[in-house]
Amino acid sequence: GEELGKITITREAVLMELQADKSPGPDGLHPRVFKEMANGVENVLVLLFQNSQGSGKAPSDWKVANITPQFKKGGGRKQETTGQLDLTSVVGRVLNAIIKEVIAGHLEKL
Repeated sequence: GEELGKITITREAVLMELQADKSPGPDGLHPRVFKEMANGVENVLVLLFQNSQGSGKAPSDWKVANITPQFKKGGGRKQETTGQLDLTSVVGRVLNAIIKEVIAGHLEKL
């Protein structure tokens, strides 16, 4: 099979993954702020992501999540959870989404 090479992180990929309608993460930064500042912040994010990839490390702030249980509709005294909602930082979400797209594209080629 074909090897998965280095992941190329582009300005276009960053802009595509910045979703203004999502919730802020534990850092309190709302995605809308990033989206509205897109004509400058995306280049900074590309450099951060490339440096992270080059070092093989990501800042711990990108990995912190607010976890909220999701309950079934209905009610009653005993509500069952249907899962959980993990809100990580906007920057971490953007990087994860880019990596996910690259890996999914690679797997489709196999």
